[in-house]
Amino acid sequence: MSVSSKHPSDNSSKEFKISVEAFDISSKLTEHIKIKIRENGCPITFETFMQMALYEPQLGYYQNNLHKFGEKGDFITAPEMGSLFAGCIANSIFSSIKSNDANSILEIGAGSGQLAVDLIKALKHQNCLPAQYFILEPSATLQSQQKQLITKECAEFLHRVEWLADLPTDFNGVIIANEVIDAIPCQIIEKTEQGWFYQGVDLVDDELCTCLTERVEDDELPIQLTEKNNDEHFEIGYQAEIRKQASGWLLSLSKCLARGHILLIDYGYPVSELYHPQRLQGSLTCFINHHQHSDYLQAIGLQDITAHVDFTNIAVEASRHGLSIDGFTTQAGFLLENGIIEKAEALLNSNEEQALDVDRYKISQQIQKLMMPGQMGEVLKVMSLSADEHNDDLSVKNTKTPLKGFSMQDHLHRL
Repeated sequence: MSVSSKHPSDNSSKEFKISVEAFDISSKLTEHIKIKIRENGCPITFETFMQMALYEPQLGYYQNNLHKFGEKGDFITAPEMGSLFAGCIANSIFSSIKSNDANSILEIGAGSGQLAVDLIKALKHQNCLPAQYFILEPSATLQSQQKQLITKECAEFLHRVEWLADLPTDFNGVIIANEVIDAIPCQIIEKTEQGWFYQGVDLVDDELCTCLTERVEDDELPIQLTEKNNDEHFEIGYQAEIRKQASGWLLSLSKCLARGHILLIDYGYPVSELYHPQRLQGSLTCFINHHQHSDYLQAIGLQDITAHVDFTNIAVEASRHGLSIDGFTTQAGFLLENGIIEKAEALLNSNEEQALDVDRYKISQQIQKLMMPGQMGEVLKVMSLSADEHNDDLSVKNTKTPLKGFSMQDHLHRL
């Protein structure tokens, strides 16, 4: 069974180079991790390592000032490919934003800021600008990049954009999290002859190395990996990831959202497919300069570290926190229902005189990467959650108008 993750660009075969600045950042962060292990007096969990590797102040991958997105970065996300992706999201959330009581957007982890720019432009084209566009971005470096891009591309709407340090309260609108959950720190677990154990990071001769730490209790395992569910089918050495922090993250979103929707777009599978016996090495993947590999102890702070999302677990935890699971589908199904083909044709027709073969080729490539099963079309999933103000009868949170994109290819039964 193949394991896919973020889409590397076409120049993935080139060797990557590390600048003096990048080497210095990586060396400092590596020393911070070593100090953490020494102070701990024992190995740290992989979850702690991933937290530091990605989010250590000034040094972690998402906290340092090195370029990350697009052709000059480490990987390409859907918004960097062109405007079609944002146009489809605009189509999906149009009815919600059009309403007077849920007409703001909150984007979590806005990356380069390209999605915000294209989404604002698309909604403007539909005469449906959000009252406010909030961005929750913990990285000061990325905040600066986002502000520069938005100022350059749509300065007239900059007054509608606000950067937040924390989630707001009583938010009314649509919360968008595109490729956010896969970067929430997770645990790696491994099957041994003695059972399942957590993977950790230790020091041997002052060098970082992997190791096994505490035993994983049955109630911490995904149900597919417990003895009651054909545990014997999973080979010794089988590895997988579990993401305990996802529950707390969803709880915070539930408390934040008074009325509206949550749109989750991420790499992942339902639980039965994610923890498949043939997926021997799990889904953990690292990206640096469009190179994709699994050695997370390499180039610490200079590479992204991700793991696929267990969408069954997301649905269970969301429901437990009072959110309604309204839709689940593939990215291909979501984009198709929201008119990606029609939008591509309109884009070419609006620029017919300049629509040279190269433009058609670029749009064709964009659609292929976003839609095809071997690219992003199948491994990326889209989930819609909703909430509404609590009624006096203590009814569960819900929203009357669903987001568009989940009827043509309904995959809720796979969860």
